Amino acid sequence: MPFLICLLMMVSAVFADEYSDRAFSFWQNVAADSTQSQPEAWQSAAQGLEFLLSQYPGDSNEDETLLLLAHLHERLDKPLLRWHDLLRLIILHGNSPLALRARTLLDSIANYATEPYFSIRNNAGLDALFEAGPESDYRRAYIRYLDILVMLEISTLNNYALTACDTYLRHFTYSAPDADLVLYWRGLFHRRLNKNTAAVFDFRLLQTVFPESPLIPNALYQSALTIRKSNPQQAKHWLIELLNQYPDHELSDDAQFSFAEIEFRNGQVNNALNGYRMVLKLFPQSDYCPRALYRLGRLNEDQGKFMQAVQNYRQILLYSAPDSLLKKMFTHWLKLAQAKLRDPAMEAEVRLAYVQRLPNAADAAEHLYRAGNIYDKLNKKNQARLIYNRILDDYPASKAAYKVLKSRKIKKKRPD
Repeated sequence: MPFLICLLMMVSAVFADEYSDRAFSFWQNVAADSTQSQPEAWQSAAQGLEFLLSQYPGDSNEDETLLLLAHLHERLDKPLLRWHDLLRLIILHGNSPLALRARTLLDSIANYATEPYFSIRNNAGLDALFEAGPESDYRRAYIRYLDILVMLEISTLNNYALTACDTYLRHFTYSAPDADLVLYWRGLFHRRLNKNTAAVFDFRLLQTVFPESPLIPNALYQSALTIRKSNPQQAKHWLIELLNQYPDHELSDDAQFSFAEIEFRNGQVNNALNGYRMVLKLFPQSDYCPRALYRLGRLNEDQGKFMQAVQNYRQILLYSAPDSLLKKMFTHWLKLAQAKLRDPAMEAEVRLAYVQRLPNAADAAEHLYRAGNIYDKLNKKNQARLIYNRILDDYPASKAAYKVLKSRKIKKKRPD
């Protein structure tokens, strides 16, 4: 019986190779016979070759198929798809005689294109990948190709990525190494295409088929993010499952912050407050701490707890927060000091802290100047003088520097 099965497999493989060879020859002839006035023929040939690639991955003609496909996409003026064809050739068939030519063509496209997918970051990532050398094992090369598509996040290629995931799972089956990873990636691509139901199915299927997979926490997290707006209760359930079962996972702080955000977005203020506090308590070194503190500050402001809000904003300065968050925080803290607390000394503190954290901001010199004015009014002349001198030293071309010199009756050309 095993002999018969092997014989049938061999016969099927022979017929498959024969079919793929004839199909490739047919589309090759279509491309060769078509003139510049036949874009519909080129498009049909491109679709036929894509179907061939999905049905017969690893075929002996695959490198030639991909190069021909790149040629057709060049005729159709689709540089991204041409680039994608060449990329597949290089990654899947790095040892092919055609790979060197494909690399040259790929580099020329990237060097002379301005599209965002040819960013410095993406090109640097690809260069590092190419330096690692070609992968001789086709299955591992296919994983490398999918990994690149995940990394690049090029929306136009998401449908191609989905087809590639399906091809891997069909060709290598669910029992193949990395099948759980490919299933997870398929969920990500569905999510990027806003096919949320399909995405959740993929993530849940991963948990069912591969219950021991290390990607289960990632699947739980992505499932929650996918439905957090349409079904916040279920999203919270999955986040709690992640936190309870995988408290030390790298996504645990993401899960805790996301849980608090869901409560915040749904108007559950007390639950949100507790959620953000748990971020600070359980994950004090997390990158989410500044954002949690900002949320706490805003919620405390809304409840009239102004000094608690100020304390939250001061704590943000203990972290390496992004500039965008710092600017929002300083705006609210400044309004509190001016309008709610009516505290000039605190206003000066806020303005000086702003310059300390954002010294290159366009309004940094103006913040210093106003802080100096406050100290003048508070009769703290030494502090005011030090601030004015700093303006002249650090921001000599600013309007604030002009105002300082004018007040000291020193003539200087007014800045534009």
